[in-house]
Amino acid sequence: MNKLKSSSIPLILLAILIAVAILLYFLKPIYTCWPYCSGITDQDRETIKEQNRETYVNSRYSFSFQYPSSWTYKTISSDANVSLVHFFSFESAVFPVMAVRNPIKEVGYEDLRVVKTEKITLPDGKYLTRTSFISQDDSLPMHFIHVTWNENDWFNSGEIWLSSDDYNAQLEEITNGIVSSFKFIDNLTESPVSEWKMYENSQYGFSLQYPAGTIVTNEDSIFTFRLPNSQREFILSIIDQEVSLRESNTCNDTASGSDFQTKMINGVQFQVIDWSKFKGAVPTSATRYCVTLNNVAYKIIVQIPYGYANTPEDVNKDDVLNRMLSTFKFSG
Repeated sequence: MNKLKSSSIPLILLAILIAVAILLYFLKPIYTCWPYCSGITDQDRETIKEQNRETYVNSRYSFSFQYPSSWTYKTISSDANVSLVHFFSFESAVFPVMAVRNPIKEVGYEDLRVVKTEKITLPDGKYLTRTSFISQDDSLPMHFIHVTWNENDWFNSGEIWLSSDDYNAQLEEITNGIVSSFKFIDNLTESPVSEWKMYENSQYGFSLQYPAGTIVTNEDSIFTFRLPNSQREFILSIIDQEVSLRESNTCNDTASGSDFQTKMINGVQFQVIDWSKFKGAVPTSATRYCVTLNNVAYKIIVQIPYGYANTPEDVNKDDVLNRMLSTFKFSG
């Protein structure tokens, strides 16, 4: 009996090893692709090859591209700092086939080896950078295609990831379809104010207009309007000493009167000061407009963070922020 038991042990171990090998084989596309993709299929390739495409539009970062009509997508994150969208081969899929992220993730490529990099010039003169990677782990080789744009302008940058366990025609053709249809959209400067949305606040008696797609937040009487295609912001802080002690309810809280200029906005005279030097570590072009009415200070800051790698921008020359400023009104 003992002899029979001992002779069956190798068979049990062999069965376990075979089961584990089979499990790893089927799980391989999952744990090697995540969070980027589940692998390109023949159906995906044929769908985009036959021109059966849908158009994805990101109004916040102002770009669009075409993707196979059989795919679906889900917004994973769309907060003030990161936009992340996953594309899936079919509606009930668990793992994404492609990921689109804004801005670019600055780390996480350490385990990938560059195979090829090329710049692709678009019809408008702008360009995409297309890089082919392969995983460093030779036992589980994965091929990635990474498409990026605006690498020198991190706040406005973006990336698309696709991958496959083999560098094949499916991966290549899907990427070609996306790249060939990629477009930058600059509709903010072209959209008339008459088409903008209206924001009205009866508590503090003001209103202004802003472009569609703008992210609007209100936290402790700080109203932030972040434009959809960049980090450009229109920030209104309302300081009432009766309800807030965080800063002075006057306009002379940070600089002498000689530093100020004045500007009339819809019949109200605002004090104006260059606010760039007060913005901390990240290089930012900013201007503050301030007026005090009935012991309440209305402090508007328009700003463009431009980072370290860019040519400094001048917020005072920004057409969209200037037009937003021109729509600011007090009611009554």
